[in-house]
Amino acid sequence: MLYRSLRWIRIGLWSLLFCGLFVHCSNENDPCSKITCPQGSTCNNGECIRQCDNGLTNCGGTCFDIKTSVFHCGACNQRCPFDHTCKDSKCVLDCGNAQTLCGTTCIDIRINPQHCGACDKACPSHLQCIRSTCSCQEGTNECGTDCVNLQDDSKHCGSCNNACKNEEVCYKGQCLAKCEVRQLRCNGTCIDPQTNKAHCGECLLACASFESCCGGGCVNLQSDARNCGECGKVCKEGESCCGGTCVDLNESKEHCGKCSSRCIGEEVCCTGTCAELAKDDKNCGTCGTDCSSGKSCQRGVCCDLGTTLCSNTCVDLKSDDQHCGECNKPCPQGQSCKSSTCQ
Repeated sequence: MLYRSLRWIRIGLWSLLFCGLFVHCSNENDPCSKITCPQGSTCNNGECIRQCDNGLTNCGGTCFDIKTSVFHCGACNQRCPFDHTCKDSKCVLDCGNAQTLCGTTCIDIRINPQHCGACDKACPSHLQCIRSTCSCQEGTNECGTDCVNLQDDSKHCGSCNNACKNEEVCYKGQCLAKCEVRQLRCNGTCIDPQTNKAHCGECLLACASFESCCGGGCVNLQSDARNCGECGKVCKEGESCCGGTCVDLNESKEHCGKCSSRCIGEEVCCTGTCAELAKDDKNCGTCGTDCSSGKSCQRGVCCDLGTTLCSNTCVDLKSDDQHCGECNKPCPQGQSCKSSTCQ
C-alpha cells in the first residue's frame, strides 16, 4: 500500500515538471493564460501592462513620476490647476524663477524684508533686504540699530560712535568747525556762495575767468547792467553797461549805438549815430536839427542852396556887396556886387 502511494506521488511530480518545461499547460479561468506580452510588459487581468522603472508609475500606458508630474500628481489622472506645479506629489502654487513659494504666497526673497534670502527669514527693522541679504542702504553703514552715513553723521563721524563736539559738524568723515550763517563748506573750507567765484551759489559751481560771483550767480561786471563794474550797481533806465561803466548809447561818443562803437574826430553821438554837426544835414549844429529840403548844413547852420555862410549869415557871394565873391570882401563905396565882382 505504501509502495503504491509513493508511486503515484512520483508520477504527479514528473507530470508537473514536464508541463512546466515542455508543454504550455493553461488554466482556462486565468485571462492571462493564453496571452504572451512583449518584453518590458507583464499581463495583468488580460492586458499587457508596461513595466516602469523604479520611482515611476504607469498611467495609461506611459510612465510618469507622480511626485513631479502636473498631469498625474500623487496619483494617475490627478491634474494640478494651471497656475500650480507638482512638488512631492502635491499641487502647489507655481511662483516661476524670480519668486519663491513661502506658505501659500509667492515672494521675491531678494528684496522682501520678511523673507530675505529664504522663507520666514526676517530682517531687523532698521535693515533692508538687498540682493537676498539684510543690510543698510547703499552709502550707509550699520551702527548699532541704525543705518547712518559716516560721512556726515555727527554721532558717527568716520566710524561708529565717533561723535563730534557741539561746535563741530561732520564733513566727509571728519569733525570740523561749524561754518557761519549763510556759508557753505566746500572741500573742507567755509565759503560764502554769494560771492565765491569757485563755488558760486553752490559747491564746485565755478564762474568763468571773466566773470564774478554776485548774489550767488556768475555775471560779467563789464556788461551786466544790474552789476556794472561791481556787484549790485544797477544802471539807470535806458543805460547800458559798457566796460564796467553805465552809459547812454544815444549820447556816448565812446559807445555810440553799441558798446565800443566810438565816434571819431569832430563827430558827436546823436540818438545812437555818429554825426559831424558842422555839415550833417540831419544834425546841423545840434543833434536833431534837420535842414529842410532845399538847404544844406554849413558849419552848423542850415543855409539855402546857392548861399554861403559868412559871419554866421547865409549870403549870396554873387550879389552880396559885403561878401562879393568871398566872405568879408566888401565892394568899395559907390560899387555893387554883380556876378561875384564889384562894379
